[in-house]
Amino acid sequence: MNRAYLSESYQKSVETCIESVELIDGATAFTCSELIFHPEGGGQPNDRGTVLLGNSTYAVKKLLKRKGDVFIVLDSKIPSHDDLFFGETVTCNLDWDYRYKAMRYHSAAHALMAATKRAISDYQPKGIVIADDLSSCQIRFSGSNGVSPETANRIFEIFNSALKKDLPITAQTYPNVDEAKARNPEIFRMDPALQLKGSIRVVVINGFDANPCGGTHVQRLSEIRAIKLVSVDDSALSFTL
Repeated sequence: MNRAYLSESYQKSVETCIESVELIDGATAFTCSELIFHPEGGGQPNDRGTVLLGNSTYAVKKLLKRKGDVFIVLDSKIPSHDDLFFGETVTCNLDWDYRYKAMRYHSAAHALMAATKRAISDYQPKGIVIADDLSSCQIRFSGSNGVSPETANRIFEIFNSALKKDLPITAQTYPNVDEAKARNPEIFRMDPALQLKGSIRVVVINGFDANPCGGTHVQRLSEIRAIKLVSVDDSALSFTL
């Protein structure tokens, strides 16, 4: 399985081949050779979309990670379930509006975390959560002095300054965490609770942030456009697009 969503996050549709078929919770589920749907993880929710099988279109109910694979679970057991076979061609179509907004949220969260790192002493990242309905996003962190109204204003000043520079966002692969830190000494950040081994994917906002991540992102900060503060406390900040 090629996880195309990692390298081609702007790809909206793909013709691919079935690799395995199962019945999961009474619904048809399958793996495929090219996966454009992002499965829930790292604070980013499951992608939404449809699958074209023959002349019929079915909604994707969820994406399920299992034994290193990702199953596309449909909303029911389809009539042709027992006839599906290895190599059969299917077309997967993203709900692009949903995906693109999730990408904007995810990139905004990274940039806001980078800004928070610059504004709070002893900062440590604790992850993000993007709401399933994409109504908001929360970044979580720890630090010795918390977030006062003045600190929150400073975080947004730093964030907006980066936004105006329209910095590019890329994904880089490193053989291990130590190499990622060495290549991005001033901007690397990672939740200390994570135990990452071997090759890692790092999303880099040029000169501003570098964070291990398996999510989808926009190509430049300008695509985020703007964010609005919803709430803030000593260990979390919520915003909306």
